[in-house]
Amino acid sequence: MHRRGQKMRRKLVLSGVVALLLVAVMAIGVIGSGAYFSDTETSIGNSFTAGTLNLTLNNTPDGQNRVQYTIENMKPGTQINSGWGRWELHNVGSIPGFVDIHNISVQALENGVTEPEVEAGDTTADVGELQNVLNLRLWVDTDGDGWMGDAAVEPVLFSGKLKDLPSDFDANIALPAGGTVKLGVLFDWWAAPVSDKITDNLAQGDSCVLNLTFELGQIAGQ
Repeated sequence: MHRRGQKMRRKLVLSGVVALLLVAVMAIGVIGSGAYFSDTETSIGNSFTAGTLNLTLNNTPDGQNRVQYTIENMKPGTQINSGWGRWELHNVGSIPGFVDIHNISVQALENGVTEPEVEAGDTTADVGELQNVLNLRLWVDTDGDGWMGDAAVEPVLFSGKLKDLPSDFDANIALPAGGTVKLGVLFDWWAAPVSDKITDNLAQGDSCVLNLTFELGQIAGQ
């Protein structure tokens, strides 16, 4: 009887363990297959497009050179202001930029030596002297009146002899998308004092060619 009771107790214990295992397995199954709240949203078709930075000069078509000044028969006392013509820079792109001026050069041409030049001591058969007497003033013409104003409002980029032009201007002139910047230009040839008329005579018949490149960069100092 005693042994039979022990066997019975073992069976009951084993049955209890099996029952607990079945309950645990069923509970895990319920947890794994349970339904919870959820929601989804989509973000399809995201696109990225580069902006444009495009400079034009006096409405000249892209890529075409612009000759703004062809001035002949200059003489002492000549003054040409930018009311006669100015450089107008347009940003026809979609992002703002900054304007600089690069590759500045002045080509001096003698065009032969006249008698007054010889008498004044001109000995350069191939190099002219006009750039030595011709003045250039270049500024940001904010109000567009063609004359230099307050430097705090209309910054002066250069004022001096054409021969003294630097090769570059890091002007960093802000030019917004769709905006325009006007550069005032004034050329003048002041007559030398009578005691120094030789200086002017050295430039008789000479010519000079001014070349420069305007650049619109994305950042200042680019």
